[in-house]
Amino acid sequence: MPVPSPQASYKHKLQCFLEATGDSGWLQERLKEQQFAEQLALVWGCSEYVADQALSNPEEFKQLVQSGDLQRTYTDSDYLQALQSQVATLAADDEEDLARILRGFRQREMVRIIWRDFLRLTPLLQTTRELTLLAEACINVALDFLHHKLVKDLGTPLATNGDEQRMLV
Repeated sequence: MPVPSPQASYKHKLQCFLEATGDSGWLQERLKEQQFAEQLALVWGCSEYVADQALSNPEEFKQLVQSGDLQRTYTDSDYLQALQSQVATLAADDEEDLARILRGFRQREMVRIIWRDFLRLTPLLQTTRELTLLAEACINVALDFLHHKLVKDLGTPLATNGDEQRMLV
């Protein structure tokens, strides 16, 4: 079975997106911008992941496009601060919501990183740095959340010398 060309793949994915989403007018407006149209064609034509994420969560994709984050370089603390603010709204023992937020955050930011990498908006060293910062933010926020839950449920974990002890990855 022949592999479809990136252009054919993009057209198919675009058609699926337009048919599946009730609010595709914003995308049709953006496609009138030549630069965005070319970027979308390249990324969706070459990345199943990015296109699938947009199709499975069109509101999140819309927010990502409209936020300007696809074109913006993040600072070293952007991932951590954004994730901390999302998790701050959770109840102290809601691990299911924590997992949902972490998953959604990772998916959104992976779309952004892949987009910027495919379009060469970011040098490779910066792309790998952002992947590291994203992973560190997810791990650290999860550890902090779980530490607070552990303290609430069982008390503060202590080392043999009596100092507070934290979980490590």
